[in-house]
Amino acid sequence: KELKSYLTIANGKSDVAAQQRANRDLGEAEMKLGRYKEAVDYLKKAFDLANDLGDHQILDEARVALGTAKGKMVMASYMNVIQDPDISKVLAWKFQRRKDFS
Repeated sequence: KELKSYLTIANGKSDVAAQQRANRDLGEAEMKLGRYKEAVDYLKKAFDLANDLGDHQILDEARVALGTAKGKMVMASYMNVIQDPDISKVLAWKFQRRKDFS
């Protein structure tokens, strides 16, 4: 709740660095809670803002965090699919995943 307030304040001040940090922190918090879709959304915004800032270290950190969240999101999806004994569902997931990454 406090992080969302921080983001609201940062957005109100048009402070790009603060917006980037708030989105990063919210994304990392969502990732720890296992809410990977939300984490990816915040971390993508943090990555875009880091790109706007032009700071290579912040951009690299944002890239790693976003990649980690995307990887965890895919892994969670995969773990849900492989628990089903129906192989056609696994193959359908695999085919869809290939389209998502092309």
